[in-house]
Amino acid sequence: MNEQYKNNAAVWQTLLIKAEASSKVAQLRLIKANAARREALTQISKLDDLLLEYKQAHSQALKAASDTFLVSNYRQFVSQLEGIKAQASDSLNNFEAECENARQELRSVDVERQKMESLALKASKTQERLAEYRDTKVVETENLIRHNTSNL
Repeated sequence: MNEQYKNNAAVWQTLLIKAEASSKVAQLRLIKANAARREALTQISKLDDLLLEYKQAHSQALKAASDTFLVSNYRQFVSQLEGIKAQASDSLNNFEAECENARQELRSVDVERQKMESLALKASKTQERLAEYRDTKVVETENLIRHNTSNL
């Protein structure tokens, strides 16, 4: 029976190690997703700056009654930038969803890790109690034998 408790403790320790590894993987996934989201935010910010700059240039070209070819180029470029920004916004939405999924996965994995920690600790304490009980029984048996042999 004592061997069974040793095996249980070893099993829970193994499961705890596996849960900790899963937790680290989930943390790395969240870190990568957050990095990709930040990169998308930076890209959108740069695109916003470019859009503002070229919209102002387009507006000035219109006011100055500049060359129609130049005005057309500005309009086409602004349109292309707006398309790129829409794609970047879609990517940002995807990265934000990925971040949320990674957060949920991390929470789930951490709950499992905590369960494994608790069960491993419980198994370890049970094993310690059994060892203490066994040691106490050995001492009691030795004392009883000594007492009986001294009374002979």
